[in-house]
Parts: sequence; structure tokens; C-alpha cells
Amino acid sequence: MRALIAPPERIVVVNGFAQATRLVAEVLQEHGSTEIGVEDPGSVGLREQLTRVGMACRPVRVDGDGVRVDLLAGSRLRAVVVTPAHQFPTGVVMSPERRHALLQWARDTGGLVIEDDYDAEYRYNRSPVGALQGLGPDTVIYGGSVSKTLAPALRIGWLVLPEHLVAAVTDAKYAADLGTGIWEQAALADFLACGEMDRHIRRMTARHRTRRDRLVTE
Repeated sequence: MRALIAPPERIVVVNGFAQATRLVAEVLQEHGSTEIGVEDPGSVGLREQLTRVGMACRPVRVDGDGVRVDLLAGSRLRAVVVTPAHQFPTGVVMSPERRHALLQWARDTGGLVIEDDYDAEYRYNRSPVGALQGLGPDTVIYGGSVSKTLAPALRIGWLVLPEHLVAAVTDAKYAADLGTGIWEQAALADFLACGEMDRHIRRMTARHRTRRDRLVTE
């Protein structure tokens, strides 16, 4: 279980995490933020998306426990993007101690944590990891999509937002494209409601585990 705190009124459906990134960046700029922390090493595509909307990306080192919160504490950053469930590209899972330290940093500074739930569904030799958002729903912006579980071409993602950001992000989404494909959303809703999504993830996890084991042993 991901343990998200996600009442419907806090969810905004988007066209994948790339659009989610741009919308959040636009809202941050409206609130006076011009720079954002990104994991180092991390996603080049994410940095490009943020740079295109005028945000300055500040690299924050990642170690075996996740993003270095002590480096955030010594900076002027008030927002950071993290991949706590499966860090890209290292695969590191953010430790419980680091998670609590990151949320404390956000509370102490009035900062925001943008949680990119990248590739969190597929696990091969570890237990499920709860979402960071469940520990700090008022300081964490949670972003997810079906790009890894189904297909990137579907362009369906979602944001779970702190209450004070819902209106601004909704307005930014409306200004961007008026909405996300209703037929795709309806099909995905049925897929989730009937339990087929869970079965699909279990099947694909078993298949990917077999391929991974074969790759590392041959």
C-alpha cells in the first residue's frame, strides 16, 4: 500500500509527469520561486523541463540513503524534486530517517517537496515503500503516471496537492490545454476499478524479475 492521503478535491489529472512538472514550476514562479533543487545524479529530462519554463536547477547530491538533506539545509532553496521510492538512475530507496529529515526541512523553511513516484510499482527483492506524501500531505506535491506500468503514449498522470495549491495548479492546467483525454481516463478508471491494473502489475513484475535474473546471471 502506498498510504497516500488523496481526497478527490486535491487531485489534478495531467498529461503525464512532464506536464505536471511544468505546471508546478509555473505556480512556484507565481509565488516568487525562481530556483529548484534536483537530485544529482538525476533526470536530464526533468532539468530540461524546468529550465524551459525559466526555473534554475540546483543539483543536490544523492547518497545511499537518498537526497542529502543537510545540503538543502545550507541552501536558499524552498522546493526540491525527489524520487524517493526508486531514485533515478541509482535505484536507491530513500531511508526512513532521510524521509523524516526532508519533511522537517520543508516544515522548518516553508518549503515544498515534489515527489516523483518514478517506477515505484515494480519491486523485485524488497518490500513495498509508502509514498512520502502520506507522511506530509501539506508539504509534499505527489506526482504519478502510468508511463511505466502501461504506456507513455497514454499521457495520463496525476498530482496530489497541498490544499493551498489546488486552485493555482487547476488554473494553470486549464490555461495549458483545457483538459486530459476523457476516454483514456474512463478506460483507466474501469481498469483500476475491476482490479485488472493490480493483476497486470503482478504479471509484469514476475516477467520483469525473470528477465532481470536471466540478465545478471548469464
